[in-house]
Amino acid sequence: MMRLIYLTVFVFLTVFCRNVLSEKTDLTSGSKILNIIVRNNKIPVAFAEKFNCRKGKECSYQQLNRDIHNLMNLGCFENVIVKVVSTNHGALIIYSFIDSPIVAFWSNTVHNCKSVPSARLFSTKAGKCFNPADWFNDKKKLEDFYHKKNYHNVKIDSKEKRRENKITLFTDVFPGNKLFVEKITFSNASVTDDEKSDILSLMHCKPRNLWLFRRGIFSPEKFKDDEEKITDYFINRGFLDAKINVSMTNAASPNRVTINVNVIKGPQYRFGKLIWNQQLLSTENFKTLKEKFDFPSNTAYTPELPKIIRKIINKYCVKFSPLQPYLSIIPIVSNSSEPNHPIIDIIITLRKSRIGVPNFDYKTLSFSYPASLANDYLNK
Repeated sequence: MMRLIYLTVFVFLTVFCRNVLSEKTDLTSGSKILNIIVRNNKIPVAFAEKFNCRKGKECSYQQLNRDIHNLMNLGCFENVIVKVVSTNHGALIIYSFIDSPIVAFWSNTVHNCKSVPSARLFSTKAGKCFNPADWFNDKKKLEDFYHKKNYHNVKIDSKEKRRENKITLFTDVFPGNKLFVEKITFSNASVTDDEKSDILSLMHCKPRNLWLFRRGIFSPEKFKDDEEKITDYFINRGFLDAKINVSMTNAASPNRVTINVNVIKGPQYRFGKLIWNQQLLSTENFKTLKEKFDFPSNTAYTPELPKIIRKIINKYCVKFSPLQPYLSIIPIVSNSSEPNHPIIDIIITLRKSRIGVPNFDYKTLSFSYPASLANDYLNK
C-alpha cells in the first residue's frame, strides 16, 4: 500500500513540475523570442527595429528592461505593461500600454512679479502627450528663470487635474523679493587696505552706487564666482594656502544683505633659486639662457612661475635643436625656508630629447620634500 502511495506521489510531482516549467517566465539565461504581441497600441516600426529583444533572437531580462526604458522615454505612454510567457521552445513577449493623457492647458500664475517666461522655454505644451519627466524638468526651468533674475526663496506649487484622456496643469509661482547689497565687511585684520580695494574691484555683488548706475542687486550665482575670484587673487600673489569664505547675512533693512569676506591668507611663498641639471647647451649658450631669468628679489612663488620658466626655455632652445628638449621642472621646499616664510627652489633638468620620447611635463600641487634631497635627485 505504501509503495502505491509513493508511486502515485512521484508520478504527480513529475507531471506537475513538467507543466510548471513549461509555463515559466525566466529570461535570465537568454531565451529565443518566438513572437512579440502588441496590445492597445502600436509601436512605431522604425523604433521597434531598434529593440534589443526581437523575434527570432535570444533575449534576457536586462535587454527587455532596456526596451521598456526606451519605450517610456518616448513620452507617449504613461505605463508599459509587459508579460513574458516562456515555454520549452522559447519565449512570448506581450506588450500592453496605458496611453499618456493629452495636455489640455497649462495655467501658470505668477504672484507679485511682472516677469513671465516664454512658453518656448518649456517642453510641456498644450496638445502634446503629457510626459512626467518633461513636466518635472519644466518646473525646474521655471524656478531657474526667476533665480537668474535675482529672485530668492522661489516657491512653486503645482497640481494636475485629469478628465478622461486629458490633463490640465496648474502652477502658482511665488518668486519672493529681490535682495540688495547694503555693505561689504572684512572679518580679518590681516587684509590690507590695498588688498581690500583690489577685492572690491573684483567682486560682482557690490552696494548700490548711483554715480556708477549700479543697482546693488545680490545674485547667488555671482556670489559664488566672487569667492573664486578672491581665492585666485591671493594664490596669484603667492598665498598658496589662502582660505576664503564669503558669506551673506540679512541686514537690518528689509530686502538688504551684508556680505562678509573672511580671508585667512597664510604665509606668502617666495621664490628662492633655480637648481640646474643641464646637458644640452654649451657653456656659453647656457650662460646666456641663465641671464634670461633675472627675477627680482622677494619674487612671490605662484603656480604660473613654472609655466613661465618652461616657456622661456623652450623659446630659447628651439634656436639650437629642432626637437623640443627633455625638460623637467620640479618645485621643492628650500633649506632656507621657515614655517612662516616658505621659500621654493626649482629644479630644472634639461637635456637632449630622444626621438619618440615626448617633452616631459611634470606638475606638482604640493612640496613634499626639502632641497636637501635635490642632490640625490640630480645624481639619479
